[in-house]
Amino acid sequence: MDHSNQTAFYREFARPLYDRGWLQRHTLRAEGKVIASHMAVRIEPVLYLWKIAYDEHYSADAPGNVLMAHTIKSAFESSDI
Repeated sequence: MDHSNQTAFYREFARPLYDRGWLQRHTLRAEGKVIASHMAVRIEPVLYLWKIAYDEHYSADAPGNVLMAHTIKSAFESSDI
């Protein structure tokens, strides 16, 4: 499957956010590898979760939901989000 157009879109979208220090990546690891990841944009006190992905081999364990719960908990514990 050719994802070159989609990859180009994300790179073009992400570059200015990264350059401004607004782009974040949150990851959940198990067995030495990333099993879930969020692309997030943080502008001032707001955190936007923009793209979520997970390894389908772990889908029964809901790694995207686990990472989301950790991300929300971390945001509430932060004094500036």
